[in-house]
Amino acid sequence: MSKSDTNEEKLPIHEAIEIVKSVTIRKSDKWWTALAAVKNKMLKNPKTILAFYRWRKDKNGNWKRIKKWTINSKRDWEKFVSIVDSEFEEICWK
Repeated sequence: MSKSDTNEEKLPIHEAIEIVKSVTIRKSDKWWTALAAVKNKMLKNPKTILAFYRWRKDKNGNWKRIKKWTINSKRDWEKFVSIVDSEFEEICWK
């Protein structure tokens, strides 16, 4: 996969969601993982949140969302990072 493929292909996110910014973490012929700052256009005062997405291609070649996990505030993000650093860093990535 070239960098231009990642930059040109739009994330397969529902049209009611505005993608403010996104970064593909990993993409293969069957799996796609990305982080995206998104807003729900259906809300009166949409807030930008961070969302982790994972898709898999179905038998027809369409991307199907497998996982979506959101972080809704800076406080939640800081708590997440703190827990990973204090509880998991020593046992993961060694």
